[in-house]
Amino acid sequence: MSIPLDRLYHFLNDVTAHALLIYGWQPHGSKKLQDLGPLFPQTSNWQIKKTQLPLIFHDQEPLDYDFSQYVVDQDFCDAINSWGWEESLWISLPLIQTLHKKMHLRSVLDQSFYDLTLLVHSEKNSHQVSLFEKNNFVPVYYWNHAILARDWFRYAEHDLLLKTKSQSPKTFLIYNRAWSGSREYRLKFAEIIINTGLDQDSIISFSCTDNNVHYQDHNFKNTNFKLDRFDLEKVLPNNVHNSAASADYNNQDYQNSMIEVVLETLFDDTRHHLTEKALRPIACKQPFILAGTPGSLTYLRDYGFKTFDGFIDETYDTIVDPLKRIYAITQEMQRISALTTDQKNQLIQNIQPIVEHNQKLFFSQQFHNSIVAEFKKNLDIGVEKIKSGSIGKNWKLIRETAIDHCPELFYKCADQTQDELDWAYSWIDSHTSS
Repeated sequence: MSIPLDRLYHFLNDVTAHALLIYGWQPHGSKKLQDLGPLFPQTSNWQIKKTQLPLIFHDQEPLDYDFSQYVVDQDFCDAINSWGWEESLWISLPLIQTLHKKMHLRSVLDQSFYDLTLLVHSEKNSHQVSLFEKNNFVPVYYWNHAILARDWFRYAEHDLLLKTKSQSPKTFLIYNRAWSGSREYRLKFAEIIINTGLDQDSIISFSCTDNNVHYQDHNFKNTNFKLDRFDLEKVLPNNVHNSAASADYNNQDYQNSMIEVVLETLFDDTRHHLTEKALRPIACKQPFILAGTPGSLTYLRDYGFKTFDGFIDETYDTIVDPLKRIYAITQEMQRISALTTDQKNQLIQNIQPIVEHNQKLFFSQQFHNSIVAEFKKNLDIGVEKIKSGSIGKNWKLIRETAIDHCPELFYKCADQTQDELDWAYSWIDSHTSS
């Protein structure tokens, strides 16, 4: 299936009162520098483009300031060339390359006079946000996946199959597709599920390869997650879902299970970055256990959702050590799995008012409006920071360096006449605080 994210960005652009030069990755989900470009068709007016406020949407995946894998290489030059510059200029001037590399993601925003760049993201309590903020980005937070999930799961509100359970449902529903990168904890989780026999009481599958790497060859960043057994694919059914699977729901899975165990993207981290995965059971009116970073349940409650303390032991959400948190989650799963059928049914009945409240809130206009209002408020704050910061410093530095080192090549490659450059300097001077 295709995921039409562009409509979301058109919507967010329309609800703002600012003239924005919006950049994002195409295809969405990519982090390659050459894939970061304007999301919408832009005006051909050079002066308008220069004076629009630069904004990068980095709200799909967690932030990562470690950009060392994207050097000023052929891909970078090809990307620059695709935006109207002659490749020879960037290859022949190492100093220009260095300047652009230091600009990090802002290196692709050659059109703007502003030295600060809006960076729209979806994470809280984030050391990564702090890194970007220290390097000329102005972070703008909003819960991107809340808006996306309302769109992707909109039929769950009316799906009759979600209103009933099969006669003999499994206790747990566990989606465990990808395990590379920040998701490596899922390998250890799968091993513990097998060791405890919880796989017999769960709808769960497993993919033995991720990003073309077999799990037996995975190099664990956190060595505490290293496996003691290497037969996971022999015990668990093969996972056949693709990367777009989390943008949909399987009503039969929910009909045949009682509680979803959500394996979030971030786990071995301090950041709060909840995706559509945490909202899918809410949309489908299913109780859940949330395997995320510490405080993830508090994050949900801050938006008005209720969790299941008193019925499900949620102390796991307070445990900082990730391996201990995994064991706390699986121990609670074992406790619930050991209940009799009548006890499980009673548990679900007792929880019913909570899941009804959550689904009603999730699909309410009030919730949608609160997410949009949060975006607009944070964007307004960010815009004021950009306008009060330095203007034109980076733009002038790059051009003056090019003119000093290779004036003939610069004027051959640049798309501005001398009159236009004079206008640019005049505009920058008039918008620079004394």
